[in-house]
Amino acid sequence: MLKRILNWINKIIWLEDDKKAWFKDFEHFKKTVKPVLNGEQKKLIQNYYKQFGYKVSTDWHDYYTSLTGLYSEKYIPADLMYTQIVPYLNYMPFELAYQDKNSYWRLLPNVIQPKCILQRVHSFFYDGNHIPITKERAVDICAHIDEVIIKPTIDSCQGHGVKLLKNIEKGVTEDGITIEEIFEKYGNDFIIQERVKQSDFLSSLNESSLNTMRILTFRKDNEIIVLSTAIRIGGKGSVTDNGYGGGFSCGILQDGTLKDIGYRLTTGERITQLQNEKDLKGLRIPHFNKVLEKAKELHLSLPYLRIIGWDFTLNKENEPVFIEMNTLPGLYIMQLNNGPVFGDYTDEVLKECASQRQFVQSKYFRVY
Repeated sequence: MLKRILNWINKIIWLEDDKKAWFKDFEHFKKTVKPVLNGEQKKLIQNYYKQFGYKVSTDWHDYYTSLTGLYSEKYIPADLMYTQIVPYLNYMPFELAYQDKNSYWRLLPNVIQPKCILQRVHSFFYDGNHIPITKERAVDICAHIDEVIIKPTIDSCQGHGVKLLKNIEKGVTEDGITIEEIFEKYGNDFIIQERVKQSDFLSSLNESSLNTMRILTFRKDNEIIVLSTAIRIGGKGSVTDNGYGGGFSCGILQDGTLKDIGYRLTTGERITQLQNEKDLKGLRIPHFNKVLEKAKELHLSLPYLRIIGWDFTLNKENEPVFIEMNTLPGLYIMQLNNGPVFGDYTDEVLKECASQRQFVQSKYFRVY
């Protein structure tokens, strides 16, 4: 009995600490908006969540309503999403392993992925065929390469550490940095891949960056439901499409048509045109249905994860190319562009998560 009480107290303390961490992360977003909710709206939000046993702050709803002009009680607060909903839907003891980008080739063999040049996994080097090699051989492989992407594979998010390597000759970059120095900088876990040549349409949005589609899928029994979709378009001259690097996101309709308005995540600015002054309105992603079907197919092969954020692009042949998956899927882009993230399933998800709180494995959960 004492052990159960101590575990319960520990979970309460953990939840409060983790909620504070997510609110701290939210502070810089809050500064971009002015509160717009009235007293009646705040009361409706609190009563809506109260029926499921949750007490929430209305700050998140204020943020989305202020930027989009669309009010809903069903916006999901980030602290609730990442401290209680995701840890119940996804089996968190496996979360870190699923996030390792060096394992994607083994975990998801039935999808096109960027061609691997070199991997370093837990300090060990592997070639593009995943065969163990020495550091000396790794240096030789990278002595003459061009147009490749290097990125960390563990605890990486928001595009941090993603770098384009060009014109490496005799093991030295254009900037005079040696391959050995690059290995040292990236540490024990990274991957080097050929740069993906994306489809003509995606390249037309911003040619310097790899522009990806974020597909959020949810497993309900044996059905995979696409909850929300958006495209992320990089900033001018940027290699990545990440919103923190000057890019923006825009919602995608089911047929691949982009919505008329996108949002810059860092500022909340509304975007209606690409950098070439072409309107978002009327743009349509060819073969978008292939991406949706591939995301659903892959999700069915991962039974320990009920909610996943997938990043895909399209290659020159308009075939889906898998970039990465997110077991703590981003919430801001989806709700800004498409409204409440669970849509018509919100009541069902909140009811299920609230009734099964004892199964949330807090001690296995991590905070970025």
